[in-house]
Amino acid sequence: MPKSTEEIFALDNDVMLSSTDRSQIEKLHQLWSKVQELITKFNLFSSPSPPTGDVEFEIKTQIISTRSYLLPFSVSLFVLAIYIGEVPVTTTITMHSPSYEQYSYLYQQYPRSLSCPCTTISTRYNEFIDVKVARYHQVCESVYVTPIWPFAFANLVRFQRIYIFDFRAIGSPFFKTLAAFCTATRQAIDDELFVFNAQHFVTSEVMPIEVFEKEAQSTVQSFVGSTTRLFIRSIGLLRETIQANNLFSGLTTNLRFAPYFFNNQSIYILPTYNTYMGNLSSPCYCHETPTCVSSTHIFNEYTQGPPVAQFTLPGLFVGCFLVEAVLQSNLVCFYNQSCIDELRRNLNATIPFDTPALDTNIESQYKPSSAIGDIVVKLMVEQWSNTTSHKAYYAQCKPAICTYSFVGKNSWFVVMTKIIALVSGLSTILKIVVPRAVKMVLSHFKNRVRPFATN
Repeated sequence: MPKSTEEIFALDNDVMLSSTDRSQIEKLHQLWSKVQELITKFNLFSSPSPPTGDVEFEIKTQIISTRSYLLPFSVSLFVLAIYIGEVPVTTTITMHSPSYEQYSYLYQQYPRSLSCPCTTISTRYNEFIDVKVARYHQVCESVYVTPIWPFAFANLVRFQRIYIFDFRAIGSPFFKTLAAFCTATRQAIDDELFVFNAQHFVTSEVMPIEVFEKEAQSTVQSFVGSTTRLFIRSIGLLRETIQANNLFSGLTTNLRFAPYFFNNQSIYILPTYNTYMGNLSSPCYCHETPTCVSSTHIFNEYTQGPPVAQFTLPGLFVGCFLVEAVLQSNLVCFYNQSCIDELRRNLNATIPFDTPALDTNIESQYKPSSAIGDIVVKLMVEQWSNTTSHKAYYAQCKPAICTYSFVGKNSWFVVMTKIIALVSGLSTILKIVVPRAVKMVLSHFKNRVRPFATN
């Protein structure tokens, strides 16, 4: 049956398409055959001169040598690339004249390896440490250590008859002694600060921030401790000198001279040591114990009869020596406005200035009942202030260079460079060893005599 034109045209296209596909497949087969032939006959050890002897054996030896060469060569390159790329490498970098900001960044990144040698190894402490007293005990800032407050007691004693153990009799020297302790502690601190600031801090290279802070704080604490101990020794020496020499107090608080009449004719002036009742109401004798004290009072006006206590000042003592009385006293009365007002009333003198109580709301490391001696041995200081500057220390150190190291891996450029450097030697060794080894093995098998069976 005749076919239509469209069917004939479609059939021709199928025939043409099949022919094209077959042609391409044949070309691919030819290309693959050539590649196989090239791989099979690939020879890196072909001789430029015609081979002598067994040509087939020589060519076979060269081809096997080529394959035996390429395998270890490729494996070696791969292993070298992995090893060079993965092996840890320490890299050291040097930075010249780094700023403090650059140093801080490098220290954050490389705290263990960063090293910055100092060009100035010795630096005065005051260049980077500022030590001072932030606040003294408030009594040293009060009206009670000013000259005008003891003056009120002095005027009273001058014009009135006051019992010898009346606080009003010793009030003026008592507060002058308290003021002297405030002045002495300030002077001791200023003197030691002058010496401290002149001392030098020696480092061969920039000290890390954390270590610097610990070292600076330790230095400040050592300064405070040594200053305190030195002042305590001075006070101790003063007390021991007074006690050991059995000095006579001008206030007659430890010793009095009493007249004695003999046969109504002769008069003898004999020394009489005072006796204090002490805190436990037991007698304490000044000739035995120079540190004797007892509570102090304000008595009625001195007459022929025994004195009568009108007002007891809490926390204040009178004793054999004024220094001991002050050191063992406390400031309870001066934290109480009523106590102060009562003291003022008993002074019977016009005081043209305010005498406010010490402020209990002010933060303090001492209690109102703390002995003045406990405050004195801490230099009358409430709080120390110290500021350390690592930046200022760095500026004095002035490092010219900073070096730091880090562990990383080689870049691919370095890997390729090192492999290329190794390829020549590796290739030469393999080209010498492999052909000889292959030829030796093949010759051994070729020359081996194989027995065969006969009928």
